[in-house]
Amino acid sequence: MKVTAVIMECNPFHGGHACILKKAREESGCDFLLVLMSGNYVQRGEPALFPSRIRALSVLEGGADLVLELPLPWATGSAEYFAGGAVSMLERLGVADTLCFGSETGDLHGLKEAAGLLYEEDPAFQEALKEGLKKGLSYPAARSLALSVMGQGAFAGAGSNDLLAGEYLKALLSLGSSIEPLAVRRIPAPSATDLRRAVLSGERGDLPESVKKSLALLSSARPASPDLFSGPLLHALWQASSEEGRLSGYPDISPDLENRIRSLLPSYESFSSFCSLLKTKNVTYTRISRCLLRLLLGLEQRDLDRWREGGYAGYARVLGFKKEASPLLKAISEKSDIPLVTRLSSPPDLAPLWRDLLSLEIRAGLLYRLVTEKERPVRTEYEQALLVI
Repeated sequence: MKVTAVIMECNPFHGGHACILKKAREESGCDFLLVLMSGNYVQRGEPALFPSRIRALSVLEGGADLVLELPLPWATGSAEYFAGGAVSMLERLGVADTLCFGSETGDLHGLKEAAGLLYEEDPAFQEALKEGLKKGLSYPAARSLALSVMGQGAFAGAGSNDLLAGEYLKALLSLGSSIEPLAVRRIPAPSATDLRRAVLSGERGDLPESVKKSLALLSSARPASPDLFSGPLLHALWQASSEEGRLSGYPDISPDLENRIRSLLPSYESFSSFCSLLKTKNVTYTRISRCLLRLLLGLEQRDLDRWREGGYAGYARVLGFKKEASPLLKAISEKSDIPLVTRLSSPPDLAPLWRDLLSLEIRAGLLYRLVTEKERPVRTEYEQALLVI
């Protein structure tokens, strides 16, 4: 049995995603296609436009056989955490032969060379990176400058997919993984950012059919935007800022950012406007949004460190699968060193470390539903049937 894995956010699912799934199956010659997908919150530091169940259905209808959820700490992390968590989870599942990912260049050789610099922490590369940071550049900009200095000019201005691909390759190297990488060149397609903007603004005439179907399936809920979470975030900020030093206990909140949060909190109006207020020349909007989201969800650095040291994932939560994928599920049950979670009402016996993570994910899911669902009472994830098509 040959299994190819694809890591996706699908926020929302569109033609570009469908193309990657198709090419992943064709070019790898796999028997089964496994997708590891972000849940209700994504790497940009925002809630996903549509809930994970609806997005998982789109992914299955788009060509996948099994969709698993990327754990919350890594789904909402920087590229290094996102890739490290995803690749570690695939390694622990024990069934993936190939990892396929989208790429602006499609140049796997060049991507491997750039990833080698990141993994080996070449002294010259590290020095160039430090110089860029000293000049006040953001980390992504400083890293691009360092890659250029090291002769990787083609990837100095790399797009987001190539940068993430470099992190996937770095993670494979660090684990000594036997999973083979496969780079698929992305095709021109409407950007997920444009699609989210169109959905949230109500300009829905030219949306892809997959997005229109997702909207129809929402029924009693509304598409999620960061500003729907403005009230809960304000409450979390006031609560955290009431205790000296507590803000800096959350990922990426430096003492300087903590001071800015405290001083600007009286001017808070919304999630997005507060991100704009806090943004500086060398701290990007996305990093700020990611910091605030993790604070909102109660994801502290000490817990992040524990889960990372524990191997990133202690279970794999199933979002949905096709009936024909039963051989894949059987293979995972035989080869994986982490259990599958199919029903929250009867989860497998987990170590305390991973019970803590599952509890955090359940609370985060409830918050998502409370904010986006229009009807009351809100159904909890315990009541949600497993998606099988």
